[in-house]
Amino acid sequence: MNGWRYRAFATSSAGTAASNAGRLTVNAVASPPTFTQHPPNATVPSQTSATFTVVTNAVPTPTYQWQRQAPGGGGFLNITGATAASYSTPPVFFLDDGDVTDSGAQYRVVVTNSQGTNTSNVATLTVTPAVLTGFTQVSAGFRHVLALRSDGTV
Repeated sequence: MNGWRYRAFATSSAGTAASNAGRLTVNAVASPPTFTQHPPNATVPSQTSATFTVVTNAVPTPTYQWQRQAPGGGGFLNITGATAASYSTPPVFFLDDGDVTDSGAQYRVVVTNSQGTNTSNVATLTVTPAVLTGFTQVSAGFRHVLALRSDGTV
């Protein structure tokens, strides 16, 4: 009924009179953020991006701040510029030689409005090795790989 117009009528022996019309404004009830969908875990191949998304209910509209915790822990840190209901990572990497990898990183989002703050469940990122296709020969050494394509290029 938001925006409907109303007026009153008064009737007496002298006649009927109508008031000026007034417009009804319905304000939503303010509420702190709640999650109807937490970010799910994600599994992606190496050198691709992962996307995490949440769905919230909140009035007024909330702000979002995504956070990341490196594989193995160390605490959650804010991700600069990650301030929407969805966050897409830069390309992530799987390394199996003990170097830093993105597999095992955890993501969550802090949602805030004037009524309160709520933090989502944690989503874990799993990165799988990239699949090589279209190659006829592969040679590997310490920290390098060369692949010969079927068209003769390396």
